[in-house]
Amino acid sequence: MDKTKLALNGGPKAITMDPQKAAALLKWPRYEPAVIDRCADLIRKGEITYNQELVFQLGDAFAKYLDAEYCLPVSRGTDALFIAYNILGVGPGTEVICPTYTFWATAMPAANLGAKLIFAEADPKTFNIDPADVRKKITPKTKLIVPMHSWGMPCEMDEINEIARQHGIGVVEDASHAHGSSYKGKKTGTLSDISAFSIQNSKLLPAGEGGLLVTNNQSYFEDACAWTDYFLIQKGFAGDRWRKYERTGLGWNLRISALNAAIGLEMLKVLDRNNAIINKNCARFNAALEKTGYFKVPHPAKDVTRVYYENIVFYDFKATGVPPQKLMEALRAEGCDVNATRYPLLHQQPFFTERGSNPKGLPVTDELLDHLLQVPKFPAANDEIIDQYIAAFTKVLAALVK
Repeated sequence: MDKTKLALNGGPKAITMDPQKAAALLKWPRYEPAVIDRCADLIRKGEITYNQELVFQLGDAFAKYLDAEYCLPVSRGTDALFIAYNILGVGPGTEVICPTYTFWATAMPAANLGAKLIFAEADPKTFNIDPADVRKKITPKTKLIVPMHSWGMPCEMDEINEIARQHGIGVVEDASHAHGSSYKGKKTGTLSDISAFSIQNSKLLPAGEGGLLVTNNQSYFEDACAWTDYFLIQKGFAGDRWRKYERTGLGWNLRISALNAAIGLEMLKVLDRNNAIINKNCARFNAALEKTGYFKVPHPAKDVTRVYYENIVFYDFKATGVPPQKLMEALRAEGCDVNATRYPLLHQQPFFTERGSNPKGLPVTDELLDHLLQVPKFPAANDEIIDQYIAAFTKVLAALVK
């Protein structure tokens, strides 16, 4: 049989590995046996919802990992952002600048607090928020800049923090993709007033569901405790100024469950190991893509270390003459898991357009999105699956590009 004939046209698949084995090698998260043991122990004890000691163990461990002063585990990454925005004064009459190319959770808590979202362009080289465009969008109403470390690539934080300093506004990192990445010797999540991590099941630090609020400011940490759980007010973690609300709290219950905290603690122990495997595999696969001349991959600066929440690459379909959908169709027929990037641009969504965000659009990011593909991050230490994916891309491009 002609091995060069596309599977789409009846030829043999390039991915010859058993489909179940291939799916298992690409599966994420990959929970450790210790996670199951820890969860089973909590279930036996009947402590799956509330165990403050366990929650603070996770907070202390993650703060130590980041070399940060404070970390408060909460119910979700979205809630960590909601708390941060409340603490820093987001509300009616204020504006918040954030990327348009991000998950809705980056923006929605600010919108629901009454702020107007101002979306900024992405830098095509990194897919992150473009500081030059942020500078253009500062107004007297700007309260916050929210850089999102997209897919694990740290933003240009020196420029963003300098803009904020010049204008007297706050910075909140959305670090939900970036567990373990670093910028100029510091872990992401320690480079702003407050940061928010998600530890939802798909993240690099997966805990089923949950979030982590990080700050080096004691007052902000106390405020976060008050917003999260009235028990924290009663126990003095929120400081004296919130003590009068110890019977009711502030009307929110945003604490993480003990079960999720336990999973997070165990998975934190293997975060660096897992990141090292994924980084090595992505570097190998992405280098092969770049050698074709039809793909570009974001590369960090020398003093920046990225991680891979997902592996997103730029596909130059104008050079190949092969539309992304046609390429993906052929690759899927070969057995590849490949998709268009899954985030819509927020400045195009009715929730924000109806509220006056970015009426002129964002042409750079509009163009960028059409070129982005999601390919595997290869979380398992296995070369065979990478070799077969490289063979599949090579075969499909050779057949389709004329």
